[in-house]
Amino acid sequence: MNGKMTYHIMVLIFLFSSLLLSKPSVAQNTNDILLRLRQNDEQVLQGIIVYDDNPHFYRVIANIPPPPSVPSREWVIYSKNGCYKIISKNANNPDLIIQTGGGGNNFIEGSNSIMTAKPSHPSPPFGDMCTGPCAPLGRGLTSLKDLVIIRKKGVLTAVGKYGDDITIQANLDAKHGYLAKEITGYNQDNKIILNWKIGGWKKCIGGVWIPQHSVSYFHVHLNNGKYPIILKRTYHILQASFQSPPSSAFNLSVKGKTVFDDRFGVPVGGKQEFPGESLNQILQGTGSVAHQLIQLREAAERAKSRERLIQALVTGLFVFTLIAFIWIMRRRKTPA
Repeated sequence: MNGKMTYHIMVLIFLFSSLLLSKPSVAQNTNDILLRLRQNDEQVLQGIIVYDDNPHFYRVIANIPPPPSVPSREWVIYSKNGCYKIISKNANNPDLIIQTGGGGNNFIEGSNSIMTAKPSHPSPPFGDMCTGPCAPLGRGLTSLKDLVIIRKKGVLTAVGKYGDDITIQANLDAKHGYLAKEITGYNQDNKIILNWKIGGWKKCIGGVWIPQHSVSYFHVHLNNGKYPIILKRTYHILQASFQSPPSSAFNLSVKGKTVFDDRFGVPVGGKQEFPGESLNQILQGTGSVAHQLIQLREAAERAKSRERLIQALVTGLFVFTLIAFIWIMRRRKTPA
């Protein structure tokens, strides 16, 4: 009897120990998941992604039809220093190129015939594919503020703040590296303003999990929600590689194109030859021309100012002479 009791006690101790070892504490699990989220983002900090983008508007406003949907295919090349280049082709715009330098201080956008250098471009939003760690890839959650992991009925949810007034909730897929399979954003009134559904997971080069398709819904609430506008976008990811792209991949060809530089308030127009093909070289060339135009404009304005001053002085002298002549004539006609 004592032997059987000892045996049962040992079995209970073994089972209890196994339970403790197999189920770490909640805090430890949370830290592990947060670490996995950071690792997921670090996997895609650079690379090349090719995908089809199919937008579709739903607008519930009387007598105002939604704009037509124009699908496009996009090639996104981006690096860790914040430099990215997008080539987008569709029926309306066969070749749209956007490139920004590190930190996004200046960028160039253009087409087959025209390119424009523009001032400070804001950082790409959370839902933009060119960030790499982003919602379309089920990533980017570590960029949220006050990020926490919540467990409820076997569902893992990451919750954080995007900016000051948007709360993001993301349901995590534990079978695919804790990537987000659904992301929902709420405004301060707790209304849904964006929703992502992400799936079709597969491993690309390097063993990185990526979704084959992502569907987003962006909600705009007009007149307190009476007239909703919904933009649905479907991304079909065709190819992805998260190796460091060569620096030549970011080059732009401006030869034979009309180039403008709007950074200084003076458009640089004309098919001028600018040295180099990198963003910084082109911006230096357009900036140099823009400064020359500014100097010419300032010199012209100074010349006009001098001319206006001389005209004012001549006019003033003429008026003074006329008044003096009239006064003298009246004095002569006045009897002594």
